[in-house]
Amino acid sequence: MAAKVRRFNSTDMATLLGLPVLTVLAWATAEGAWNFLGNAFAPMAGPFSLTSSNLPQCIGSLLELRDGAIGGARVLRDVLAHQVEETLQLLACHRPGGWRPTTELRGTHNLVSALTAGNGAVLWVANSAFASLVVKMALHDAGFHVHHLSHPRHGFSPTKFGMRWLNPIRTGVESGYLASRAVLPLSNNAGPVLARLVGRLKEGGVVSVTAQATSLRPIAVPFLSGSLNLAPGAPGIAHRAGAALLPVFTTRDAIDRHTITIEPALPLPRGLPREKVFEHAAQAFAQRLEPQVRQAPGHWFGWQDADNDRVAVVDAINFGAAAQ
Repeated sequence: MAAKVRRFNSTDMATLLGLPVLTVLAWATAEGAWNFLGNAFAPMAGPFSLTSSNLPQCIGSLLELRDGAIGGARVLRDVLAHQVEETLQLLACHRPGGWRPTTELRGTHNLVSALTAGNGAVLWVANSAFASLVVKMALHDAGFHVHHLSHPRHGFSPTKFGMRWLNPIRTGVESGYLASRAVLPLSNNAGPVLARLVGRLKEGGVVSVTAQATSLRPIAVPFLSGSLNLAPGAPGIAHRAGAALLPVFTTRDAIDRHTITIEPALPLPRGLPREKVFEHAAQAFAQRLEPQVRQAPGHWFGWQDADNDRVAVVDAINFGAAAQ
């Protein structure tokens, strides 16, 4: 059964009003100013991105911050600032001459080794600031032809209007660095799309999936002082194809320099029920993600997928990039 989709919402209106302003700024200002602009616009982005007042408390609890919700609010402000800055990067790609950062791709030997085995590789990409675009750029520049699993909601909006008119502003840029984009249907019948990706893997291809909770049955694994929900799609297609499952992490070293690291494969033990295999992989991913988040909590866009028993978070945050 297809999920009910709204035609238009207030976030669409805010996006329609805000994008022209951000476009002018992205085209007219130097990249060095974007961090300042991100911080300046973060308070205005908050009311349209946040749907729960509990999120700062949840972040503070998960990180065990001494100042609790106050510290969590500080992290959340950084996240919103990076969301705005990432949008400026995207809009700058539409200007004459485009925008290209300096990217360093580390761990390519892990990907090459996986591909040499003959069953392809699944890249499980951490949902970090700037990752949505620069990971695709770096892999493309390194000569890898990547097939990306996505959702029509990826971009700015989950509405019919937004998916038709707003989200292509993002996906159009990203698709220039992909071999193909496999878009999940709104009907929740993901089987045919996932089967095509399994076929790509069996041909020795590369598939990328953003690590998020977008699933009817996400896997909950220990994370920080609580838990993290992850969709089983990435380990699922890797297991079906016999492909390697490689985590990918993105860091920004300078205003115009990003490092993308492909880590060694996660375990996909054979001889266990599928659910246990997926749980092992998700737990291993969360363990590798945790130090990344502790080091730069304001760079992680996945707080909406984390939870703490002491704080209930429902529909905590929507960064406009669901199921990337």
